[in-house]
Amino acid sequence: MSKKIVACFGCSITGGVSNGQEPRESWPLQLSLSRPDLIVYNFGLQGSSVLYTINMIEQAKKQLNPDLIIAQIANPVRITFYSPDFKLNVKRDLLKISENYHVIPANTDGIFPINGIIGKKEKREIQQDAEKLARYNLVENLYMLLEDENHFDVEYRALALRVESLSNFCFVHKEPVRVIEEIQHISCVGKTLGIKFRELVIDKAFHFGEPGSQWIANWVADKLKL
Repeated sequence: MSKKIVACFGCSITGGVSNGQEPRESWPLQLSLSRPDLIVYNFGLQGSSVLYTINMIEQAKKQLNPDLIIAQIANPVRITFYSPDFKLNVKRDLLKISENYHVIPANTDGIFPINGIIGKKEKREIQQDAEKLARYNLVENLYMLLEDENHFDVEYRALALRVESLSNFCFVHKEPVRVIEEIQHISCVGKTLGIKFRELVIDKAFHFGEPGSQWIANWVADKLKL
């Protein structure tokens, strides 16, 4: 019997935080370790946007035809740039860590995520080195308006609901700063865990270590009745 192909998408909560070594700690990695009957593909990328997730899902569906799509919805106020000639090639771009685990590298050439920061009535200058700016055709100083009123909510709501429509299961890691009523039904790790959430967090960006990654892997598997 052939193994089910499970494709996972999201930001660093899914891809893991890069320390220069692979594999990065993540819930897709833990899912692959606990379930050798599955083949897990991890497309999560540090600092990436919800639109990046949608882009990767649409491309991966054509190349992999996965049995299950699981998506973690990234924070709002993020932008992901691509070099003009970039097009995902699953066989070329993903690292094979084991017989049942593949992951997109943290520094994939051709993808340039910018991690926006939520704030109040301010702008933050995002500076990049000249080589990268030239490669991605960006202006010398890119300014991103940080979240203030409701001008990002409509876009975030639309993108989150699009991810939901493309996935067998999707979730957010931590609730956004403001409540967006139309997406409150989407599962949330923080809400589900309650006070235990803080116990599993290992840094200021709310990433999980191995115990937290194992918890999400088990939670996802239970939600999908794997």
